[in-house]
Amino acid sequence: MPICERTAGDVCVLEVEGRMMAESSDRVVKIVRERLREGRRKFLINLERVQHIDTTGLADLVESMTAVKRMGGSLKLTLVTRHVHELLRITGLVRVFEMFDVEAEALSSFR
Repeated sequence: MPICERTAGDVCVLEVEGRMMAESSDRVVKIVRERLREGRRKFLINLERVQHIDTTGLADLVESMTAVKRMGGSLKLTLVTRHVHELLRITGLVRVFEMFDVEAEALSSFR
């Protein structure tokens, strides 16, 4: 599961691709924790290219959110695929994550 990382102003944008599953070697939470140690506090996770997510992938998102909140930051999701959105709805996590259909709107929401 490749994760492309870039910055947009003071926001760390993570573009996840492929399958967010237990066997994935790259983990969103690992990158988020590294950036938190560097002082970053704003995160946007782009899920547009995620084809599948399992409970480990969902846990990765929740763990990332928890770590960011503990440090006084914010984490938001953008371009959530239909499949991922349905899993977030079923698990009740749609109430936990702020989600945006347009990345530019998500980025401007950090201001």
